[in-house]
Amino acid sequence: MKLFEPDIKAIVLNHFLERGVIGSESLVMDEFTIDNKSRRVDLALYYQGKFIGIEIKSEADSLYRLEGQLDSYTQYFDKTIVVSATKHLEDIRTLNNSNIGLWEISPNGIKVVQRGKTSLIKDKSKLTKLMLKNELNFPVSKTSIKDLRNKVEQSLRSRFTDSSEHFVQSIKHNQITADDIHLLSRFKSERQRFNSHVTESLNFWENWSKTTVSQDLRRLGIKSRDRLSFGEVPADIKELIEA
Repeated sequence: MKLFEPDIKAIVLNHFLERGVIGSESLVMDEFTIDNKSRRVDLALYYQGKFIGIEIKSEADSLYRLEGQLDSYTQYFDKTIVVSATKHLEDIRTLNNSNIGLWEISPNGIKVVQRGKTSLIKDKSKLTKLMLKNELNFPVSKTSIKDLRNKVEQSLRSRFTDSSEHFVQSIKHNQITADDIHLLSRFKSERQRFNSHVTESLNFWENWSKTTVSQDLRRLGIKSRDRLSFGEVPADIKELIEA
């Protein structure tokens, strides 16, 4: 059975889920960008104060960018893990980087080939790049590493809590499938929240028209057959709800 990237992501996330890493207090991020958006890691996890980056190399992938990717990832993530198809294992081992976690992926699950090491990032120039520009309204040079890491966590939580919670709540029977990966989209979650707000507003005005307006018309002595019709919901509003 050939595994594609969404399949591998599902297996990796199930591995973490079974070990209690994914839950209400953790953050799960899909396609997280770093290094001024020049690098995009396949999966990222924030768990118990540690930031983990996960790079996937399926059978269909090439390794020609991997060395540069790992150089970048180890500057931003406290732990970096490469999840690889069997065919790439020996080539990845030649990189001779004992700090990197190396997992072998197969339809049967994951085999940990190399555990790797966790090393908390303490470079302020890298930590600040994990935050948004408008959040850097404090004297970085006078801020301790501990406090700065706390600010990074706050930044990540402000952006990814909604999508992570939506993902966790949507998991059926405690088993993640490839079809669930799209739920990690931060913008999808924001769009659903917007659509929900539109729906609530429309329901409010519809109920208002059926009660308040009707009562006012009765006070004015307008009979039922003479009442005004508000018509259907406009097509452009329906598109927003159904999109």
